[in-house]
Amino acid sequence: MTNLGRIICIVACIWGVFILSLFVVALTNTTEFSAKEGQVYDAIIMERAVRKKLKKDAGILIKEFFILTF
Repeated sequence: MTNLGRIICIVACIWGVFILSLFVVALTNTTEFSAKEGQVYDAIIMERAVRKKLKKDAGILIKEFFILTF
C-alpha cells in the first residue's frame, strides 16, 4: 500500500522476468544441437528409416515365398 512497497514489488517483478528469461536462454542453449550433433541425429533418423523399410520388405518377401511354395 505504501510507495516503498510498490517500488519493491515492481523491482521484484522486473527481477523475476529477468531471471526467467535467463533460464529460458540457458535451457535453449543446452538443448540446441550443434552442427555435428545435428548431422549425427539426421544420420540416426535415416538409419532407422532404412531399417524400418528393410524389415517391411523382408516381411513381404517371406510372405511371397510362403505363398509361392505352398
